[in-house]
Amino acid sequence: MGASANPHWPGRRGYLPEEPDFTNDCKVWADWLVEVVKDSDALDLLDRLGCSALTTFFTHGMDEAEIEWVSPTDLSQAARIVSHLLAERAPEVDYLAELYGRSRYQPADPHGRLSTDLADIAKIADFVTKHGVEQMTMEVNW
Repeated sequence: MGASANPHWPGRRGYLPEEPDFTNDCKVWADWLVEVVKDSDALDLLDRLGCSALTTFFTHGMDEAEIEWVSPTDLSQAARIVSHLLAERAPEVDYLAELYGRSRYQPADPHGRLSTDLADIAKIADFVTKHGVEQMTMEVNW
């Protein structure tokens, strides 16, 4: 079964015109997010990098009160930081790439593919900022 991932914010109704999407299918990123939020080492790493905004999500069955909302600017910045570190093959983010590589879809280049997915997250967050969104998360459903 595939995953879908879209930006979500309080009061969202429908899609915005020309809303960006993932360059690659979002299934591997969705698998990665599940791994990250249940892995204390990954959570600590993202916290040390100042990138814990990447762990925000909403899924079917959750109440919106459970969401850890973040600003689109914070999400974009976190995504850009980790994307850049992955593209540079910085050793401090090897563990995040390893988690990405554990996906049942087995991406060939976990560093590069996760870097691309995070660049897409940044692009999505920048887009909703231009539309006046002040807090957001990523809605992920399987």
